Order: sequence, then structure tokens, then C-alpha cells
Amino acid sequence: MNDALEPLLGVLVVIQILEYTFTISEDEVDTLEEKLLLFETVKFCFVRVDRKVFLKLYLSGGEEPPDFLGSRLVEVKSLKPGDWLEKAEEFQQPFELVDGVIVDPTDSIKERDGIVLKISPGLAFGTGRHVTTKMAARLLCRVIEPGMHVLDLGCGTGILAILAARLGAGRVVAVDNDPLAVQKALEEVEKNRVDVNVILSDAFDKVEGIYDVIVSNMYAEILLEIVEEAKNFLYNGGYLILSGILKEKFPAIVNVAQAYDYELIENLGDGEWCAMLLKSV
Repeated sequence: MNDALEPLLGVLVVIQILEYTFTISEDEVDTLEEKLLLFETVKFCFVRVDRKVFLKLYLSGGEEPPDFLGSRLVEVKSLKPGDWLEKAEEFQQPFELVDGVIVDPTDSIKERDGIVLKISPGLAFGTGRHVTTKMAARLLCRVIEPGMHVLDLGCGTGILAILAARLGAGRVVAVDNDPLAVQKALEEVEKNRVDVNVILSDAFDKVEGIYDVIVSNMYAEILLEIVEEAKNFLYNGGYLILSGILKEKFPAIVNVAQAYDYELIENLGDGEWCAMLLKSV
């Protein structure tokens, strides 16, 4: 077995694993993730299919799903140890975040011509595989120049803040309102040996200073609020990168951005998700 898999799998690879599938709403993802992370042995992930969101929960045969998931169970599937190992290994494999940037959960790739980000393995806390993170990273690579000041709002694991630091940003601040996310981001920052200030804050509440770039990968409803307040933290001519936007909500965010004197520089799309690069004018 790959040694990097052991923290993730534990004893689960030698016993029967049950895959529970629950149907949930998009608005519940953050709350459920926070609750499930309190259960150290529970492995889980969120899957989006045809505009529906499902929670996949992996438990040993003797364990029961937490009571707060209620009656939203749609399927229970028994996985053989080999099936579970294959599924877990999918989350362990290095992958390309954007051109020239590799995310390596195994901490085994040596940097040569590109950037390697070391993000811990796990089925929780997105590590850059989702298209919204990839689009945000692509736009970061588009605008960051050495010495810039960058704010990652809603940082999660801190992957975008770490990328900004590796791209040469001079000052990087990563913010999240979830203490578990802040703890995780601190761990990843230390592992990647970058200078990123990680703080616990509800949006801009504890943010200080002015920035060249603000990046936020969150839901459209939150991004609408960020568009207005970000003007107070951006240099004139600074960039605002927004990702996590469903296609049908893209026009609403563009309209609000234009009302607050942002210029739409670039927009990206992948499936039902969009991202945009705005410039403060």
C-alpha cells in the first residue's frame, strides 16, 4: 500500500465499507462539512450531478450515519476493501491545477520546471479538484505580479493563497470564518513553507490594508455582498476574482459589479460553473 494512503484509510481498508449517499441542497454544503469534520473517522465528499448535490459518506460496517442527516438517504452501497482503496487512491493522485502548477497530495513530486503545491490527502476540505478552484487559480496566474498584495477571502485549505505566494505575491492574507478551515489552512501554509497570514474573520470584518488582488471562491449570494465591500480594500486598478458562480447567476453579479464601477476583464466557464476577473476603475 502507498504509505501516503494510511492516514486517510486507517483500518478501513481491511473491513467492509458502506457508501451512503444523501441528497442535500447547495446551501447545506458548508454547514454539513463543518459538522462532519468533528467526526475524525468519517470520510466523505460532495458530488454535484445535473444541478443536484449529493453527500457521499464512507463508514465501516458497524458504524451508523450521524442523526443530523435525517431521512435524506437515497442509496447504500457495500464496497469491498479493494474498491475502497481504489476510490481513496483517486483522491491521492497528483493532478494539474493549471498549466505549470501541480497539486501533490503524496508529497512525492520534486519541483523542476513548475510549481508543486503540497496539500494533505483527504476526502474533506476541497484540495483543488473542483472546477471553480481551478478557474480561480487560472485567473490568479493571469494577474499576479511579484510583490503584489493578495487577499484570499473564504480560503478553505488555503490553496489559492499558497498559490499566490508561490507566484511571487509580496503579502498574502487568507481569511475564513470557519475555525476548522483556518486550522487546516495554517497546516498547509506551514507544509508549503510560504509566508501567508491566515486569520479567522467573517468576510472583511478583521481584514486590514489595501490589496492589488482579492480572490474569492464562494457561492453567488455571498459574492454579491463581496463585490460592494471589496472596493474598500482594493487599490484603484486592482483585481477582483470571483468563482463558484452558477451560470444562471452570472448576469446578476456582472450587473452589480458594473454598478460599483468594476470592469469585466475576463470570464471563464466549465459546465454549469463560471468565474470572472473584474478590475476596479
